[in-house]
Amino acid sequence: MEDLQTRLDRHYRFWRMEETDRPVVSFSLGSYFFAQRFEAAAPLLVHNKEILPEMINPKDFLADYERQYQESLETGQDAFWVAEPFAALPWMEGMLGCKIYGAEESFWVEATLKDWDDLDKIARIEENPWFKKYLEFIEVLVEHSNGRFPVGQPILRGPSDMAGTLRGQSQFIMDLYDRPDQVKKLLAVATSAFLKVIQAQKKIIPEFHGGTSMGFYHVWTPGQCIWYQEDLSALFSPSLYREFLLEPDTILSNAYPYSAIHLHPASFFILDDLLSIDGLKAIEVNLDVGGPSMEEMLPYLQKILRKKPLILWGALTEEDIRLVLQELPSRGLFLVLVAPTAKEAKHLMSIVKGG
Repeated sequence: MEDLQTRLDRHYRFWRMEETDRPVVSFSLGSYFFAQRFEAAAPLLVHNKEILPEMINPKDFLADYERQYQESLETGQDAFWVAEPFAALPWMEGMLGCKIYGAEESFWVEATLKDWDDLDKIARIEENPWFKKYLEFIEVLVEHSNGRFPVGQPILRGPSDMAGTLRGQSQFIMDLYDRPDQVKKLLAVATSAFLKVIQAQKKIIPEFHGGTSMGFYHVWTPGQCIWYQEDLSALFSPSLYREFLLEPDTILSNAYPYSAIHLHPASFFILDDLLSIDGLKAIEVNLDVGGPSMEEMLPYLQKILRKKPLILWGALTEEDIRLVLQELPSRGLFLVLVAPTAKEAKHLMSIVKGG
């Protein structure tokens, strides 16, 4: 593994889109079902079991976090492994009043906003026990880290995802036409709630080597950061995206110096709008299982890299990695490679280095 300053320099060059010998690399080790990476989650993964905040003791998860951290040290990655509150839990949905239920491999939530008059109630997330449990989780992770690794933000969805869950996705799409003003208010509430969570956690999380880190992707940033997603944008049209989501996304993108949005190929049609948001510093794209191939995605990835840094996440094969190295510039490129084990990760790392 390279020395500390070399790793930091790679991140600096990534954000500045400076020329470099190869992309920056981090690894996501283990199952695609993130809940299964935690032995402590087993009692929660019961079909249709309602999950309550008091069922979760963050300290029960520390052995899993320590194991994952130690495994990350074996990969030779450029990134700094980031601990974040149990990423499989739908934290934001819980904070907004949704009931959370277990499944055999993950969790699901129940739509809760049946009456638009209840919108003001869900906005008060500071009173929600899921909000308090999330911050407790942050505090436990910061203490356990003791400066060894950064603590960051897990998957917290985005405005459209939160709104779609609160109303139910089918109803939400109908609301875009039937109740557009109420939808805009709901999206504003969701955006504000998201920022309240980020603001609260940043009061607890210390800097790591003069910066902070994006959880889940293990991307270090020279300043404060935020990342979000708009998976439900796949159900929008370009004009609906601009009418309803461009403003919330602009607000989130400008909230902190370093921002990124998580994107699936199904939402590539909003790329031009995202690239127009000056405050959005990077775009993360998934190589989806069953989705477009790496070769099919290349024109979109090249388009992103002409304007902004790109974070590329997925279970890339050796052929995918070689194609990326051949067809994409290393300037502004960050690879998050999903691998089952640290041994496989080391092999993939050797390919990136030219092996």
